[in-house]
Amino acid sequence: MEKPVFLINDNSSNRFFGYDVEEFLQMDSTVDFKEVDTFISKNKGKHIFTFLSYDIKNSIEKLFSDNTNFVPNPALLLWCPSVLIQESEEGLNLLKGDLTDEIKAIYDRLLQEKSTSEQKFDFWALTSTDEYLLNVIKLKDHIQKGDIYEINYCQSYIAESNKPIDPQEIYQVVNSITKAPFSAFVKWNDFALACGSPERYIEKKRQQIISQPIKGTAKRGETNEEDKLIIEALAN
Repeated sequence: MEKPVFLINDNSSNRFFGYDVEEFLQMDSTVDFKEVDTFISKNKGKHIFTFLSYDIKNSIEKLFSDNTNFVPNPALLLWCPSVLIQESEEGLNLLKGDLTDEIKAIYDRLLQEKSTSEQKFDFWALTSTDEYLLNVIKLKDHIQKGDIYEINYCQSYIAESNKPIDPQEIYQVVNSITKAPFSAFVKWNDFALACGSPERYIEKKRQQIISQPIKGTAKRGETNEEDKLIIEALAN
């Protein structure tokens, strides 16, 4: 196994960087949540980082997916890093392990801004324009019937390369452009993920749960009248 690398930015004011692995649990298809609970109990008190794929829904609900997976990735991954550092406004804090010059160089490189890349890719859509428009019509029909009320219809783009790909450089370029407050990078063996998200999905602090989506949402008003103004603004 290659030594895993990950970097997680939390609104740019808090950053975690991990290297290597002490303990891990990987599931590639069906997820056994009893094993997940056992792993968490076994490593209680440690920092556990988690990767959850979209298709773990099939292990929770009576659902299935028959789409072609062009990028095989773990269904679920939990790991405790051997080296963990946290960077905040107060500075760099080594939470675990030894911060060698080699590891510090990997960390510093991930944080470097890079505006261009020598890596060039030709992407193509896996859904044709005609098929895409036909699917939109079908979805609008379901909305009219009341089967659904909201759809986030996405499509996949894919690119292939005969040359070795440097995922860290791709992350650097994307992050330099987007300045995403919730960016992340994960490298686990042959699987790499570069995320540039403007949204916080969910955060739990003690008894408080926080979510910060940006699509079609707004904070509640102090009064019913203020709520009505916010609703009107969203509708427009």
